[in-house]
Amino acid sequence: MIDTWYTCAPIPDYSDDSGVISQPLELANGIKIESVPDWIKTDEALEHLSWSRRNVIQKHSLFGFTIEYKAKSLGDPDLDWNGVQARSLQEKAEELIQLANLALWISKPSQLSYDDTLHFDRLGDPTSLRHARSGFGLVPHPKDIETELTFHDFEQAKIIHTVLCELSRNSTLWTAIRLLWKALADRMWESRFVLMWVVMEAIFGPADPRETTYRLSQRVAFFLGENRKEIIDMFRMTKKSYSWRSKIVHGLRLSKLSDDESIKILYDLQEIMRKAILAILQNKELVVEIDGKRREEFLDGLVFNRIP
Repeated sequence: MIDTWYTCAPIPDYSDDSGVISQPLELANGIKIESVPDWIKTDEALEHLSWSRRNVIQKHSLFGFTIEYKAKSLGDPDLDWNGVQARSLQEKAEELIQLANLALWISKPSQLSYDDTLHFDRLGDPTSLRHARSGFGLVPHPKDIETELTFHDFEQAKIIHTVLCELSRNSTLWTAIRLLWKALADRMWESRFVLMWVVMEAIFGPADPRETTYRLSQRVAFFLGENRKEIIDMFRMTKKSYSWRSKIVHGLRLSKLSDDESIKILYDLQEIMRKAILAILQNKELVVEIDGKRREEFLDGLVFNRIP
């Protein structure tokens, strides 16, 4: 028997004061952001979750990522998937939700995220919970905690989500996107910072390790800078940020780095990384260049193509 499954990932602590999500918003491949249905918040639906998880969903989650799909059972294979290892339709739903969350963060960082994913095999039936996966969602930078998304941000995220879902699983950008999720979910400053730099190196890092700092900083500067001043400023900022990355990975102490400085350094790197990824995902030609065999030639050519 084929049932209508309903997967929901409740979003805690996001209020939407402007009312942008007053009606369901659709992203790509059937993913929506909408109010969490009352039947999901019942004790009956959540009886197998811990008290703390139930409390977060029942009292602090107004909205959630949702998707409806047809499946015969838990573990029903995704027949459209051609990866090395088989995956289920429930795993497909989880990946689509994860990519939707990333698309929203790339569009505009905020604290909108989720920790739990609930799979029900009968839409509207609180007794039909068949699987629940708990984890840790994206951790917002302190500067992004109060950010509220606009309708434009959601529309932009829909475009980004579509591109993310279409990326080749063997591509440079897919590797960067997987690492991006790991970085944003990390609560430790040092590892979060280093993982963000791994994302940057996956996209901009030269194949030849010689003069890595200079060449990587130059590539980022000419990719994002719009004029001579912006290029110079971006080069210096990126080079300085990479020096902190090197200190961390080589085990040097960061005792001289104040809390305010660490917050700023992390935010500066986050925004460089995010703006670069946003620019690439909004331009199909750039996606092809970064994922193609001519990536090195393209990145090294930026210095000649972007002379102000």
